[in-house]
Amino acid sequence: MVFSSPTFLFLFFPLTLILYFLSPGIRAKNWLLVAASLLFYSWGELSYISILFASIGISYVAGLLLDVSRHRRIVLAAGITLNLLLLFYFKYFSAVSGQSIHLPAGISFYVFHAISYLVDVYRREAAPQKDLLDLALYFSFFPQLIAGPIVRYVDIHSEIHDRRSNRNDWLEGSQRFMVGFVQKVLVANTLATVADPVFGAATQTLSSATAWVGAVAYFFQLYFDFSGYSNMAIGLGRVFGLHLKENFDYPYQATSMTDFWNRWHISLSRWFRTYLYIPLGGNRVSPWKHYRNLLAVFVLCGLWHGASWNFLVFGLYHGGLLVLEKKWLLKPLARLPAGLRHSYAILGALVGFVLFRAETLGQTVGILGRMFWPQGESPSVVTAAGLLTPEVITVFFAAAVFSVKWERPTFSVAWEPAVRTTALFALYLYSLTFLAASNYNPFLYFRF
Repeated sequence: MVFSSPTFLFLFFPLTLILYFLSPGIRAKNWLLVAASLLFYSWGELSYISILFASIGISYVAGLLLDVSRHRRIVLAAGITLNLLLLFYFKYFSAVSGQSIHLPAGISFYVFHAISYLVDVYRREAAPQKDLLDLALYFSFFPQLIAGPIVRYVDIHSEIHDRRSNRNDWLEGSQRFMVGFVQKVLVANTLATVADPVFGAATQTLSSATAWVGAVAYFFQLYFDFSGYSNMAIGLGRVFGLHLKENFDYPYQATSMTDFWNRWHISLSRWFRTYLYIPLGGNRVSPWKHYRNLLAVFVLCGLWHGASWNFLVFGLYHGGLLVLEKKWLLKPLARLPAGLRHSYAILGALVGFVLFRAETLGQTVGILGRMFWPQGESPSVVTAAGLLTPEVITVFFAAAVFSVKWERPTFSVAWEPAVRTTALFALYLYSLTFLAASNYNPFLYFRF
């Protein structure tokens, strides 16, 4: 089940919300949220819910042992290893063995939640959770279960057993959900109809213009799909009184790749910084160890997305760019006009996302070759002119405008919030009709 499905919008969420506010007390509300979250997960992954239970159980027992054992490092290592074995088997064993193994939805995210919980308890930044129900809610809370944001246990543990849902939370959460829904349905889904044919075509049949159109379409599709989902998750969390942290901060406004990664998928970057980069020494080591740490983080970040050469090269590419910036490029970049710095960051991210989207390294080389070294092409039904319909051009323009943060006018009037809310609600209703008229509703992060 995904947030943009009719089942979620018109059955699951309204029913869960009504029952939640009718539930007396935080204990009953937590029972309701855990039950709803397990139903949400079971809707498409019932045969793999035991893997989620296994991760919760391993982490629960390890957390209790961390509170009493004299061998805390061994307990921590065992808890992390067992969780990572679950992830390795389902995510990487098929690549090693050649067998096809189904990837349970959300496993990349809830295993990282498990590691966050265990390390936060080990560091005594949070007490071990002795209530299995509350720990299950941290792992399974449906807004962030499938595709994040990745929530550090220390950031949310107090709200799990002590929270209040007020009118402002409900209103702001609902508006945030609608913003994400519009991003996903109107922008990401439309651009997917452009990106998918290009990346699905033989590269030798693509013209330079077609390759660029497909790459830019995916560049915006990924952002509006993933940030839209994050906005919906954050909004749903607010409705239930849980405050999930921001996951995107206008990354396409970055002026360097270092700046880009401070703005893109913030919860993942924060996770790697907290649980890998800093323990390795961060930047408080010799320069070469600092560069090693950066490369290690990004290689593992790439592999976290999947067991393919493309993801490995994606990690090396971004890690290598950050090393180059730290050693040589950041100071010269700072002296360039803002427009040139921004163009450099956008181009760097665009090339990286071709790596991210392509199925093989050969396809990556083929598409980038068509983009930067135009050659003669074979006849193809996929052409730039055929893809760029008036609707697509309008969405491209909207994507470019709304992917950066604009300064608001200095004047304001009393009815401005009402106008903005009305406009958002109108867009939300239009998105519902748009979704109902289409049977195409992809969700990118089910790949991971």
